[in-house]
Amino acid sequence: MLRPVVVLFLEQHPGCFMHDTATLHTARLKQAFLVKHDVNVLSWPACSPDMNTIELLWDSLGQKARKNHVINNIKDLTAARVHEWNVIPADVVRRYVRSMR
Repeated sequence: MLRPVVVLFLEQHPGCFMHDTATLHTARLKQAFLVKHDVNVLSWPACSPDMNTIELLWDSLGQKARKNHVINNIKDLTAARVHEWNVIPADVVRRYVRSMR
């Protein structure tokens, strides 16, 4: 995901990549990749109360996937999350955006 998405996006839209310090984001292999590709990273504390609407959507998405689907493996989880992402009503997204001060 880093090469085809993050690196390509930053090549087209210069800026910095933001992620928190969750274990998934601090893996040595990932950090080495970001350094090798000269990706400017904005450090962010793990579980920070940031003003990022997508975090609210991720939480809702995870809850709905667990509630509405039988998940036995990564394939089930991926399918459940893709399905739930595709059925998020626009008014829910607007409500989350408006909730940010």
